[in-house]
Parts: sequence; structure tokens; C-alpha cells
Amino acid sequence: MSVWGFAEAFESALPLRLRKAGTVRIPTLAGYTVLKLVAWLDRSVNGEYKDASDIATVLYWYTRSPQIEMFAYETDHGQNLLVLEEMDFAAVASRLLGEELGNIMGRKRVLEFAERWSQTSKDLLYHHMTVTNAPDWTDSEERRRGLVQAMERGLGI
Repeated sequence: MSVWGFAEAFESALPLRLRKAGTVRIPTLAGYTVLKLVAWLDRSVNGEYKDASDIATVLYWYTRSPQIEMFAYETDHGQNLLVLEEMDFAAVASRLLGEELGNIMGRKRVLEFAERWSQTSKDLLYHHMTVTNAPDWTDSEERRRGLVQAMERGLGI
């Protein structure tokens, strides 16, 4: 079992106090996504594609997040990204996810990830990026590609 990214995801996790069990740490969406991207890299080479739908689900959540939307439209950085992404809010949300991934991973880990990421079959990823119970999630593999590419831009890869 690969533990690449576990320390980084744990470090960025949020504390949750449980009355009888003490405090546990819950990964942020970006921390969870780090782990899912690595799982995709590890499992897709063996014909296991289930992580693609989890990656798609996080992208879907980001594109539907009121907090992300407020950030995009009400901050200088968000507005700059809107210009760079040609006013495509979903691409901005995906790019912001990529930035958060980069913050969690750190530059050295991003470079390690980028090396492996460049060798994965992204066409398989786009194909398997389905989101159940989300009728407004795109059926277009080209659109999915665009969202992943925006996430990559946020990561700086």
C-alpha cells in the first residue's frame, strides 16, 4: 500500500472533537483529493478506475461551492483567475482546487507527482470521471479534460 501524500493530507486535516473518543482529524477536500490522485496513479495501471469518479466528485463539489464562488468573484486573486480562465467559473474552481493541492503537497512533492502524472492515461481518467446522482455533471470527456487541465494549472504542472 502506498502512503505517498498521507503525511501531507494529515497535516492539513481538520480536527474534529468527539465527546467520548477525543479528537480525530478529518481530511480537507483537497487533502482527500491528493490521496485520490495518488490512488488513481497506483490503481489505474492495474485496470482499476474507481478513483476517477471520486476525483470527479470533488471537482463537482468545488464547482458548486458557494464559498469558492464568493472567493472567485469577490477577491482580486479570484477575479484574476476568472480573467485567465476566460470567465469559466468551473475552470476557476478546478484551478483553485489545484492551488490547494499544491499548498498541501509542497513544491518537492508536486514535482514528484508531476513526473508520475505525466505517465498516466488521462484519457482513461476523463472517460471514468462520472458523478452519480449529479444530473448536471458533464457527460463531455472534453469538458472533463478542461477541468482537469485547469486543476493542473493550479498545481503548476
